[in-house]
Amino acid sequence: MEILGTSREIPVPYKPPISLWGQISAIAFSLITVTAVGFMLQKVEAAHTGNSISQVTNHGKAGASEAGAVIEALQISDILSRGYLGTYGMPPKQPRAQPPRPTLPINANSALNSGSQHLLFGDWQRTPLAQAHPAQVQLRQTAVTATLVSASKPEWQGKIVKQSYKTLNIKAGHSATFWFDVKNTGTKTWHDQETSDNFIALNAIDPSGRQSLFQHPFWPAYYRPAVLRTGPVKPGETVRISLALQAPEENGEFQESFQLVAENLTFIAKTQVHIKMKVSDAKPLYKAKKAAQSEKSISLARGEDREFWVEFKNTGRATWTNSGDRFLALNLTNPAGRVSVFENVEWYESYRPAIMDQASVAPGASARFTFMLHAPDTAGDYSESFQAVAEFFTWIEGTKFSLPITVTNDQAPQPEISGEQPRIRVGLYDTTEPIIVSGLNGKARLRNSAGKSLATPKKGENIKISYKNAKYTAKIGDKKFTDSRPFRVEAKTKNDPVEVESYSEVPSWLPEVNFNKYRGSVELVFNPNDGKMYVVNELPLESYMWGLGEAGNRNDLDYLGALVTAARTYALYHYLHPTKHASKPYLLTDTAGDQVYKGYGYEVLVPNIVQAAKNTAGYVVTYDGEVVVTPYFSRSDGRTRSWEEVWAGGPKGWLKGVDDPGCVGMVLWGHGIGLSAEGARWYSLQGKSWSWILKHYYTGIKLTQWYE
Repeated sequence: MEILGTSREIPVPYKPPISLWGQISAIAFSLITVTAVGFMLQKVEAAHTGNSISQVTNHGKAGASEAGAVIEALQISDILSRGYLGTYGMPPKQPRAQPPRPTLPINANSALNSGSQHLLFGDWQRTPLAQAHPAQVQLRQTAVTATLVSASKPEWQGKIVKQSYKTLNIKAGHSATFWFDVKNTGTKTWHDQETSDNFIALNAIDPSGRQSLFQHPFWPAYYRPAVLRTGPVKPGETVRISLALQAPEENGEFQESFQLVAENLTFIAKTQVHIKMKVSDAKPLYKAKKAAQSEKSISLARGEDREFWVEFKNTGRATWTNSGDRFLALNLTNPAGRVSVFENVEWYESYRPAIMDQASVAPGASARFTFMLHAPDTAGDYSESFQAVAEFFTWIEGTKFSLPITVTNDQAPQPEISGEQPRIRVGLYDTTEPIIVSGLNGKARLRNSAGKSLATPKKGENIKISYKNAKYTAKIGDKKFTDSRPFRVEAKTKNDPVEVESYSEVPSWLPEVNFNKYRGSVELVFNPNDGKMYVVNELPLESYMWGLGEAGNRNDLDYLGALVTAARTYALYHYLHPTKHASKPYLLTDTAGDQVYKGYGYEVLVPNIVQAAKNTAGYVVTYDGEVVVTPYFSRSDGRTRSWEEVWAGGPKGWLKGVDDPGCVGMVLWGHGIGLSAEGARWYSLQGKSWSWILKHYYTGIKLTQWYE
């Protein structure tokens, strides 16, 4: 049964005057009828004492088992406000005016008139409310439906008395204060946020719940410019609501609409406020002027690297940043997006040599962009063009410039190499048995610890090494060698691998492969610190990189380049600071406790690892001129962690938490510090270079070629 808007007009016929005796009879009959109907409804009410909500929401379906006896128990607030009470959709429409209807006289002292509502009658009969629940109206349907309306003031209503202005002329991006006075013309007292859950607030409308065009940082929410601060406001009282407005960034005319709301209840009728803004004389959001540069023109020898910097003054309205959605970068132009012949390994992209040095630059201050140029092998006169960009937003006016570069036929100065390529000792496994080693192609060599060559096995022979009673023994055919120090077995031909025949590591996913072959040399070493014997592989750092088992072959070379460089840096750091396994005869293990290493068999299986290592050979991560530890892990949950969030001894400036968009929505795997493998893989697929990836995950670093 629908209550609102379904009544029908009942024509009222002309009635001649009634005599006094007739009037008395009519009144007596009415009293008898009302009493009888009241008695019937009391009986009906007694038969329906359960929860009334199901009856309301089911529109008469509940309790309708008897034909012609449909009863609905309705809350008055439900009847008056159904459809918008407690929600923030469009503001409620004003009820349409009803045509005059015939009604029965209402006694001012009757129970019916003592409440805030009364009934208008068509084919409805009046029901006494004295015996009903105070918040309910019990109705019995006869032949037609009825209409229930309010004859008193609305509970939630107001009136705009005055506002500071209706139209505001303002400059783009500037702020202004706005106020309006509003009178409480309803029956409910208005409360502030401290005293009521139904506090009064001002919301954007048309539609509600959206972000306002005039949002200011002072607003409590993006859709709400103000809440009532000076409650209570009783019916008949007036209060002033003040708020801050911020103009849009572009010129034009804009209009915004707001309306008061009783939180969690309803919009307050007749409290809409409309404001128009005329925005003009907009100063550009992003604009700059070149302030200085390190050189006006550059002369380079073929293959030479040179640092260059340029500074721009921020003459716009926006604060520049080197992170976030609109970070500032220096890109190539003429045309944009191309590869430069002067690209250096430290460039963020082939088309982007630099990101702004400073974290932020306010209007009026200057920003510096520093980067390296690498001369091509072809001599000649060149001109390279650049322009700053607010990423994902706009090119910055006033930052476009060209740099004349002359490349001569002179010999380029040799780059300064920080050190020599070290040899890394990797612990493969511990054992209680002798080891048997051979050359991969039958060509192996036995040396003592001083490096002296002792013997070379014949074709088909191998070398067996054991340890007993503080002595090492090596046997090749009928030859036998003993020493108090470990022997070494290496390939007769430089850089060829050797095979540890006595060891087997066959992956279940590729049974034809055995990861028991290694470049460099293999030793059996007794460790007096724990009484165990270890098999140790010693080899150059770059050869160690080739056997890195941290990634598969189907990965992008830039991702692999970033991973290999982080792994190289990790190994070099521990070579320079050999404390992690100080009590062991090796520097690193071949497990994930350090870095997964599978030796020669893996480099054959995954040649892209080898290529990535060659592309980045000798480069390591440095911070303030020092080689630093570079942890990495499987994947994040959308952000990496800073050192101090997980481990003690921090903070470390290059290990800060950063956004990791390629892992949003995933579960963290690993410690979460440094390079995220999954995130780095995602960045490489977006076209990011290996150097860019490293600089993203390790903050403020430089890439230094430690050795050739």
